[in-house]
Amino acid sequence: MKIMSTRAGAVEVDEREVINFPEGLVGIPFWQSAVLLPIPEVAELCWLQAVDDPDAAFLLLKVGDYFPQYDENLARACAELPDGAVYSIVRVPQDDLSRATTNLMGPVIIDLSAATGKQVVLHDSGYDLRQPLFGS
Repeated sequence: MKIMSTRAGAVEVDEREVINFPEGLVGIPFWQSAVLLPIPEVAELCWLQAVDDPDAAFLLLKVGDYFPQYDENLARACAELPDGAVYSIVRVPQDDLSRATTNLMGPVIIDLSAATGKQVVLHDSGYDLRQPLFGS
């Protein structure tokens, strides 16, 4: 199937690569189907691209690659996806990468083998909503 993305253009993906988010994402319950689009230049990052909206995408960070002390098992347990990969949504204000932050409190857990994903909120975890990626 062909996916249109304002970030990657027209992308051909296998239908088995579509990730279902039955509950949507936090605050966006209608956002229920997406694919991961790798960013070859930066292995730790990828786009979570909505299947039905070329403009809707989130920049994701593989949390464990960048924050090795992060409790990925806690995130997986909260999402009830024990085999899921744990990502966080990255925010780059005004296209200034030096000010980039990531949401460690609201990880996105994706189990590719089950084609299922879920975003959870880790209340009282001590993780930041806007953890700086560079410096403090």
